[in-house]
Amino acid sequence: MRTIRFDQIDEYVRQNVIDLVAATALEAERRLKEASPIDTGTFKRNWQNDVGIKKYSASISNNLPYAERLANGWSKQAPSGWVQTISKDMQLYAERQARSIEASD
Repeated sequence: MRTIRFDQIDEYVRQNVIDLVAATALEAERRLKEASPIDTGTFKRNWQNDVGIKKYSASISNNLPYAERLANGWSKQAPSGWVQTISKDMQLYAERQARSIEASD
C-alpha cells in the first residue's frame, strides 16, 4: 500500500485524473480510427484529440463535412451508431482504468 502525505493528496489525485483522461482519450481515438470506414483514408486520418489538462476533459472530433454522415451509417463499412458504441465502451474502459490505478496503490 502506498502512503501519501496529506499535503500531497491534491497533486496525487490531480495527476491520476489527468492520466486517466489522457489514456481514455488516446484509446478512444485509436478505436475510432480502427473502426473508421476507409475509402481514401482521409476520414480515418482526420480524427483529432484535444485533452484539456486544466479542465480534466478531452474531446475527439473529425471535422470533415461528411463525418456526421459516416457516423450515422452512410458507409456500408461501418454500421449506424458505431461512434456511440465506442463512446459507451470508453466509459467502461475508464472505469476499469480507474480501478487499476486504485489497485496499484
